[in-house]
Amino acid sequence: MATAVKSKAILKRAPVLIGAPAEKIEKLAISAKLVLGYHRLADLITTPKRLITVLRELEIEPYTQSTVEAYKVSKVQEVRVEIARRKEKNSQRFRSSLRATWKRTDIDRYKRILPEFALRKAVMIKEACPDAVIEVDALVIESVRTYDSHASSTSDPDPFLVASLGAERYYIEVWDEKKFEDKLY
Repeated sequence: MATAVKSKAILKRAPVLIGAPAEKIEKLAISAKLVLGYHRLADLITTPKRLITVLRELEIEPYTQSTVEAYKVSKVQEVRVEIARRKEKNSQRFRSSLRATWKRTDIDRYKRILPEFALRKAVMIKEACPDAVIEVDALVIESVRTYDSHASSTSDPDPFLVASLGAERYYIEVWDEKKFEDKLY
């Protein structure tokens, strides 16, 4: 019999730090650009990451990528244990298989209600950085019926508000998990 597994991963916020590059590296980058035509290092250290700069200005600290990934893995395992428990309990009536996967959806296509604190941050980010893409990354539990291969979403526990711009991607908020909703802005 399957036992319930609780999400053990704890999400941590990352302070938004944008430090000036060391003087030696900056000189090397400029020399490499002027002498060799190699501009990648200079572009990397002289061009600020626009979205992280915006988050810093707004005093928004995203979650660290490593804790988000650990949390997501833990949450999938927890949901899969619950699915197995339900399947075992209802084996005679169970006519579909359930699948748990994380999916990102543009915020304008997200069908569920966003809490005010997450929505407020999404608006702040988009107003400060209009090119930013705002999404919701949610654990979707899909029911795949064996007789017609129809998939339908049944739930999305602990969705994340995600902001991205180019290669930058930051997990801003999470909800439906009371311990993370300690501050409403």
